[in-house]
Amino acid sequence: MTVTDPVSGCTATDTANFYVSPTPVTPSIEFTGLDTTICISGTVSFSSIFVDGSLQWQSSSDNVSFFDIIGETGSTLTTGLLSSDTYIRLKAFCADSAYSNVKYVKVNNPQIVSTVNDTVCGQGNVTLEATANPGYFIRWYADSTLSGNYLANGSPYSNIRYTNRYLLGSCTC
Repeated sequence: MTVTDPVSGCTATDTANFYVSPTPVTPSIEFTGLDTTICISGTVSFSSIFVDGSLQWQSSSDNVSFFDIIGETGSTLTTGLLSSDTYIRLKAFCADSAYSNVKYVKVNNPQIVSTVNDTVCGQGNVTLEATANPGYFIRWYADSTLSGNYLANGSPYSNIRYTNRYLLGSCTC
């Protein structure tokens, strides 16, 4: 390259080497907080390191097909509300692309899938039964808050008096 002084016309010549890579440095991502598991729904934050090139955050439900998260092109990401298991990665690109490590966000979604003897007429002993979706357990309560007056885990529940109202919850969150 040559540099010329426009007033004196003096010139100097030198060389400089530039390396232009069509592929950016592979980024790495980390969870910003401790929340890698969400109960029913929530958000998760990520940050990136070793970032080079333009950026695009991506998500996937199966860790195979990833899709761009619209508008998320910065070095950090706070997801929208997640209600199902999600995989997150960061794409860095110039002419070519490089992809970060993938992070998995588990969303627990406990549900009561069936009940037996959920309505009782009259007096007598009753056994209540319920089934949670796989991987979760049943917890019985004697009030409507599902936090106080805890009675028992599991199903069936047979310590029943006909005058009480019993509620159940399904959880591992």
